[in-house]
Amino acid sequence: METKLQDDERSGFSKRLKQILAARAVNASASQFATEFNLRADGLAITSHGARKWLLGESLPTQPRLQILSSWLGVSPAWLRFGDAAMASTSLGDVACPTMTEAEQAFARDVQMLTESNGKLLRQIVTNMLRIQSESTPGRSPLRTRGLTST
Repeated sequence: METKLQDDERSGFSKRLKQILAARAVNASASQFATEFNLRADGLAITSHGARKWLLGESLPTQPRLQILSSWLGVSPAWLRFGDAAMASTSLGDVACPTMTEAEQAFARDVQMLTESNGKLLRQIVTNMLRIQSESTPGRSPLRTRGLTST
């Protein structure tokens, strides 16, 4: 039986996920989101149906998938899952991610300064590089390549 608390937790997670996706200019369609997540999932892939359930607040990711999400999006797992107050009072663009090196954080800040069209181009390049890497890495199952280009 669903409780109001569980419903609020899923709803809050969905709201924060959409907020950070928008801040990072990541396409929030379920299929594109699943594709982008799966490029980073290393064996913990999700379906577009699973992605849709996260985006609509119908379910929550497992802890390992939450770790992948938070690392990919540059936020703390605690904030993404629970909305921790320290993160909520900080601008998303200025958040330090403890899982990223200083050089990676500097690169992320540089990427945020790109024009929209250059940002889309960079996302396409990175997506294609990740796809090629996943296809050429032994022991990893090839990812579906449909819908990899950013819109």
